Amino acid sequence: MCSLRTMAAILCKDLEDAVRSHSLVLVLVGPVLLSVFFARSFTGEDVRRPAMVVCDAGRSGLVQALHSSGLFRLQESGDWEDCIERVRKGQVTAALQIPAGFDRLLRQDRFPRVDLVLDENARTQVAIVREGLRGALRQQAGQEMPADVRVTGLNRFQGEVRQILLPIWVVFTCLGGLMVTSSTLVEEMEKKTLAAVLLAPVSLSTVLLGKLGAGFLLALASSALVLVLNAWGQGNLVALGVLLALGSLVFSAAGLVLGLCARGQAAANAAASVLYMVLFVPVALADLSATMRAVSEWLPTWYLYDGINRALLSGASLDGLRLDLAGLMAFLLLLFPLGLWGLRRQRVGV
Repeated sequence: MCSLRTMAAILCKDLEDAVRSHSLVLVLVGPVLLSVFFARSFTGEDVRRPAMVVCDAGRSGLVQALHSSGLFRLQESGDWEDCIERVRKGQVTAALQIPAGFDRLLRQDRFPRVDLVLDENARTQVAIVREGLRGALRQQAGQEMPADVRVTGLNRFQGEVRQILLPIWVVFTCLGGLMVTSSTLVEEMEKKTLAAVLLAPVSLSTVLLGKLGAGFLLALASSALVLVLNAWGQGNLVALGVLLALGSLVFSAAGLVLGLCARGQAAANAAASVLYMVLFVPVALADLSATMRAVSEWLPTWYLYDGINRALLSGASLDGLRLDLAGLMAFLLLLFPLGLWGLRRQRVGV
């Protein structure tokens, strides 16, 4: 009972110190505020559907083909110069001019001309415009696909476009537990307050568990706040809660191990910053690089990101997230012997 009371007292003290520390508040609250800002920066329009203005002199069937493709947000204008000006100002990604008699010329295989003006700054959307227009022209010309392609969608996205970035924000926020736990532990060791506490009838392991609990609660609260403010009611709430708790525990435990092994505050902060980058950057770039994807699969942040991504955007259950949960548990077990080694070093020092 005494150990539990001592642990709780240390936990409450660390929570109070973390709230009073401006740097730690920035680490924990900064990502929450930034996630809200970036989420609100997205409109309800899907950025994957570029805006295109069409100047159609002859009411061509090509416009209907473009509509039915579902790839564009189409606008119409009777003035071609106005269409070009909209592209120049960045109001639309593309402008398309379809001449009168286009359908008749197409049926006669006379290869009628259409004019397409593109905003080359929007490179991803330009690629969509090019491919979408080719597909609409094939449809208008009556050219069939050489095979019967039947598409089945899996893991359907259930949220809004702005929520696509949330999983990586949650990972970034959970990593705050690493910084908080290592910082508070090393600070007390440098100021000799930890040695003073150990003069009382309390074990070092009890003190460390209290500090681990404080870092865990702060990381869990800030990462949960990111989801509450940006995706309330979305996804599988049970799976999200388990993933957040496990992720916060893993990174807080990593911070504890780092604090036990560091030789001072400056060394701990430098190591935490490097570890932050190593754990975060490969996961953030995993969808853009095969190399980064291969590297990220060796990191605990990947399993948290993948689990949050599927639980939030596809509503995956705990049963469907077994691999991600197992990955996080494996890293937590890996930290255990490292923590024991660091604990022995501190006991020798004490």
